[in-house]
Amino acid sequence: MLFVGILSAQDLPIHRLRDALESCRQADLEWRKSTGIGNLPSFETFYLRENDPRSLGASFSGLEHLAKKTDWSATDKTSAKAFADQFSKSAHDQVNNLKILNGRSRSGNGEKEREFPRRLIESGMLREIHAAVDSMPIEAPSLSAPAPPTVSVPEVSRLRADFEKEEGRLDDPLNALNEQFREYLAKQKLAYQEAGDIKGFLATEEVMVQFKDTPGIQFSDFDEIKRLQQIHQDRWETLTRERETSRNKLLLRYQTLFENLSTDLTKAGRVDDAMVALTDARRLGTLATSGGDSAGAARAGNMPASSSPPVSPLSPATAANEFQGMTLAPDWLPERLGVDQNYTEDLRYYAERVITGAPQGAATTPDVIWGDLKWLMPVDLAIKSFGDVSAVTSSRITNQSFPHHSLTLHGFDARIEDLGYRFNRVFLISDIKGQLVSVQFVAQAPKVTVWLPHPVEDRNPVYDLVNVKRNASTGNQVSFQIIEAGTGVKMIKLVLRKPLARMELPPGVGQPPIQAVPVDLKWLEDSHWYLPAPLAARFIEIADKALRR
Repeated sequence: MLFVGILSAQDLPIHRLRDALESCRQADLEWRKSTGIGNLPSFETFYLRENDPRSLGASFSGLEHLAKKTDWSATDKTSAKAFADQFSKSAHDQVNNLKILNGRSRSGNGEKEREFPRRLIESGMLREIHAAVDSMPIEAPSLSAPAPPTVSVPEVSRLRADFEKEEGRLDDPLNALNEQFREYLAKQKLAYQEAGDIKGFLATEEVMVQFKDTPGIQFSDFDEIKRLQQIHQDRWETLTRERETSRNKLLLRYQTLFENLSTDLTKAGRVDDAMVALTDARRLGTLATSGGDSAGAARAGNMPASSSPPVSPLSPATAANEFQGMTLAPDWLPERLGVDQNYTEDLRYYAERVITGAPQGAATTPDVIWGDLKWLMPVDLAIKSFGDVSAVTSSRITNQSFPHHSLTLHGFDARIEDLGYRFNRVFLISDIKGQLVSVQFVAQAPKVTVWLPHPVEDRNPVYDLVNVKRNASTGNQVSFQIIEAGTGVKMIKLVLRKPLARMELPPGVGQPPIQAVPVDLKWLEDSHWYLPAPLAARFIEIADKALRR
């Protein structure tokens, strides 16, 4: 029995908790006597002596300390619930996983060490402790509430201030994005004004007012404004996801800091202060688990109303950012370019070989890029076509020799056979609408390289144009072939190899002559990049502008 005699309504809740804790002490005493270790002080067994506030013993000590108080504050009840939850969790952990003293058993008998927490669970004592805490008359604040307990502990206050300062900085990228969008809307309004387009001018003003006063997004009917809004929304969503990831890491880091502070305060005999720190740790842990920060993005201003990197205002009459269906950002070819000159020259060289001198505006519209992967198919479907792939990494291409703010690179592992040779990495490139515009396969440390019946040429140093990898050794050589791969698409085969010699092979039957096929000691990397003409033509435009050709 947990209760003796008749208690008044005023005394019942706290006495109920005290009786429940005393029952745990009695169970501990009986267990220690039955296992022959009864000479230890009551409730000071090996797993109860730990100072870790998350351990079975420390959480019980916290409950006992609170049970000595007659009147509880809201913080007391919140702390008691946290201790009761941890006491129950520790008991189950020790029964299931033997998480005792960092995995070490003092008695050398794991089953003995499981017996006491098993008794706590099976006897219903844990449930009684929870019920006793819940019956206390003071309402506890929600652990998921953003406001911490209002208790003054200097060390806790400093940690809270540090957390709030770091959390506030998470909004900086979103605030900067909104400010940038306002600036480009203003530039777009001026462009309409200079073009004498009063409707566009008024529509831009309307969007600027809406963006200032109203959360959410309503796309404009004007293409130039809508494109800016689409870019803003895309970048807003990306930054918001990044913010939530960063905030979750921040919550977990400060949860650990508060737990460590609770441990230090417990060791110093400041149990009340330790409970305040532990309550903060629990609150942050709950927020991290729920991912709850409904106010975070709102603090940064409006929800997606347009998210944009540096975007040049569009001329109302011309918006040249769509090529054979491939859609790029409005500022895909900005006024100022800072490129790697050597790499850009290499990229232009291969791109010119792909379009074979055809006028850029008349570049052929591709049909199939490779296999079942069609030009402009949704990139998500393209990824699924490779089967059950995992760990797909997607990132915006920031290489300034590529169209700005327009392309996304999706990479993953897969076993692919292309032209009789196996590759282990796949890279897909999508445009701003998520449409597939290019495909690359990479073989890392290949055992053999298959050369096709086409001329083999040498060109150092870049051996992976998509991921910008360069040959850094004078003992290695970059060789390549360029192969027709279908309407409007050519395959650039690049191989980083350690050469031995070259040998002349006779012409293949029905094929053009095979020139000087390499004989190598070792192949270091092989890639097949399927580059469609519309994208190749954009590389040439960028290079011409950047290098002032």
